[in-house]
Amino acid sequence: MTLYFHGGGYSTGSINSHRDFLARLCIASGMRVLAADYRLAPEHPFPAQLEDSHRVHLWLIEEQGIHPDHIVMGGESAGAGLTLSTLVSLRDARLPLPAGGVLISGWLDLDPRSTSMQFNRHYDFVTRIGIRSMAKRFAPVADHRNPLVSPVHADMTGLPPLLIQVGAAETLLDDNLRCAEAARSAGVEVKLEVWPDMIHAWHVFAPMLEEGRQAIQRIGDFVKARTAE
Repeated sequence: MTLYFHGGGYSTGSINSHRDFLARLCIASGMRVLAADYRLAPEHPFPAQLEDSHRVHLWLIEEQGIHPDHIVMGGESAGAGLTLSTLVSLRDARLPLPAGGVLISGWLDLDPRSTSMQFNRHYDFVTRIGIRSMAKRFAPVADHRNPLVSPVHADMTGLPPLLIQVGAAETLLDDNLRCAEAARSAGVEVKLEVWPDMIHAWHVFAPMLEEGRQAIQRIGDFVKARTAE
């Protein structure tokens, strides 16, 4: 099954806003998807989201009897950041890791200084101003380089295989490329897909966008491959 964390800058979005995407992922993977309704900032800043992701992952294992080898964890945008932070923190706590991780258009660094943030600003709807506003609601500026806040800075040794999907026209492109390189350097198996002309989280436009439907199917294939007995 897939444990999914929705995006929205840690302050918006819900399991309802992502209902169409989640249904499509169920069909693509042929498996159940559990979308976590984690707490949101600014009422619940970091580390509330990380506490919730830990709780639901361990609930699946301890209360529902699902073996971690049958779980893939994933999310888009802030949900991808939460996915990566959760994997890192589970590893550090020596808790069971899922069989794989899916990072879609990941918001992985709260400090928006990458080259793609500048060059792709004309194409994408994710802006430096918007990122900075959401980042301040999520965590104090002094914590923005904390690897559990901006997981692109984390040591990724020992993480499960990752599928990283990012659009070539995204402002967050460079941070996702950095993440893929850091993970590979740490010995993690990484499948990186850079989709031409795609903007941030194009998957949510799947009802009208063929590339969105194709990308979701690729995620479904990854989930099936990672959880196959």
